[in-house]
Amino acid sequence: MRAEGKGVGSAVVSVLFSTSLLLFACAYHFKTRFEGTASVRSLTRSFSSGPNNISAAKGGGVFQKGHGSQVDQLSWLAGGGNQIPLQAVDFKTPDGVDYHVDVEVYMESQDPSSQIFTEWVLVQVVGAPGLLDIVRLKLIPWGQAALIDTGKGKAVYTVEQQGNFTNVTLDPSGPPPSFLCQHGPSECEGNVWMSCVQELYPDVLQWFRVTTCIQARSCVEGQAPTVDSVAHTGSRASHPCGGQPSEVAPGCVKEFGIDMDIGAIRTCIQSRMGSELLLRNMVETEALDPPMQSMPWVVVGDQVLNLPNQSNLFLLGKAICDTYVRKIQPYVNGTVPRPLGCYYFPTSPPYMPEIPRANDFGISLLWAIGGVSFVSGVMILICWKYHSSIGSKGDDYGDDDGQSQGW
Repeated sequence: MRAEGKGVGSAVVSVLFSTSLLLFACAYHFKTRFEGTASVRSLTRSFSSGPNNISAAKGGGVFQKGHGSQVDQLSWLAGGGNQIPLQAVDFKTPDGVDYHVDVEVYMESQDPSSQIFTEWVLVQVVGAPGLLDIVRLKLIPWGQAALIDTGKGKAVYTVEQQGNFTNVTLDPSGPPPSFLCQHGPSECEGNVWMSCVQELYPDVLQWFRVTTCIQARSCVEGQAPTVDSVAHTGSRASHPCGGQPSEVAPGCVKEFGIDMDIGAIRTCIQSRMGSELLLRNMVETEALDPPMQSMPWVVVGDQVLNLPNQSNLFLLGKAICDTYVRKIQPYVNGTVPRPLGCYYFPTSPPYMPEIPRANDFGISLLWAIGGVSFVSGVMILICWKYHSSIGSKGDDYGDDDGQSQGW
């Protein structure tokens, strides 16, 4: 009978402990899964609602191999709100004035927010009529990466600043540089791919298509090329990813790299040049003032677009046009002529409906039930051990009495 009681008690304790661990695991999974995707969901939802809906632009813009009319290029703005009628604009850049607006985008490969910003905002700005005539665009793929010491010492390099250009030279006598990236070695590879493409082919009409393709087709954090309905780690059906950056990059170069030499790009990636480009990205990122606080970090002229509100990233086009007007106004009597695209950018961030937080009550309930199960298991285990010890002592006393009576 006692053996049966021990078996039942052991089974009950095992079930309670197993239940508590399962509930803890479920609560942790749901909480972390929601928190990890909340920022991406908020960005995605903001583009599919409100008067400034630009979701139709996702498949067009600079990904089109041919350029259509201005009306075709602005078709993504056709819906919602009272828009200015599409019309030709007599735009001519002023002579003898540096009218270009510098736009620097600090980002990293395989970052969900950087990917969404590139596809849904940057692509539309670059593809808007006339914007490339007034913009100097630069991507700095580095993000949260770091130069590390693998035991042989850190790489030695020199930095030369020539105006707005930063040149980094590695000391060949020192150890080779080693980099640690937030999303692993594949992110470092994506960063160097985009850096080499941009360096070897400085014409934005060449490199932007390729770098955007790499960003769009790479699997970001939490994605895999094949949808896994059990683990939920696959890419979305509406946005299939193609693999790691180094896996999708050759195809992007072949499809969008006009007159690009894939061999020259690979040589850059595998040589000291690629390492120096990453070091340059590091130096420029660390020199930011104020320092980078989120990604992507966008600087238009000398103003950080992320501050004071992250939603200002959606107003990149407006910020560029406003900066251009301020820069040119002293040289122009009257109204500054602007590119046609400037007349159609949204003037306020898209409406962002509040996204309900994770079911805090449900998660708290899981934690509570798991905790009660765990504590109950501990209490039963203690009582069981206590009664077992008392019973074993009683048996010992009974044996002693029997022996003494036998004598």
